Amino acid sequence: MLRKIKNKLKSGSVLVYTLIILFVLLSMALSIASVTVIEKKSALTTGKSNQAFQVADSGAEIIMQAVRKGSYDTISEMADAYDGADCYRGVMTADISGGKIRVTFFDKEDGGDPIDNCENSFSSVRRIKSVGSYEGSVRAVEVAVAAQGDSGI
Repeated sequence: MLRKIKNKLKSGSVLVYTLIILFVLLSMALSIASVTVIEKKSALTTGKSNQAFQVADSGAEIIMQAVRKGSYDTISEMADAYDGADCYRGVMTADISGGKIRVTFFDKEDGGDPIDNCENSFSSVRRIKSVGSYEGSVRAVEVAVAAQGDSGI
């Protein structure tokens, strides 16, 4: 009789050990799945952030090219020439490369308030800040502008 009880206890303990091992394996699988999902989201966010940076940089490049060529006298002329762009209180906004840019113009290289009038001449622009947004990610690029006629352009 005692032997039967011991055998039943032994056979019951195998079930407990099996359940413990299965629980540990399930925990490991869930942890790996969780890390995979987090890394995938991180990779998507990085891609969107890179695209937002590219949009901001493209906005700065467009403005720098217009300043270098001297093809526009005022900020509003440049905004009018660029399809879909708008200028309000010295800030130009436009859709570009699937994202949006917001370019702020400054008349001083170090600090200072932004230019608040779209009719200001491009020759007074000394610094621009281009903010690009793409699917919720926002990045900014700030560039110093050499005066027209400077050899730096």
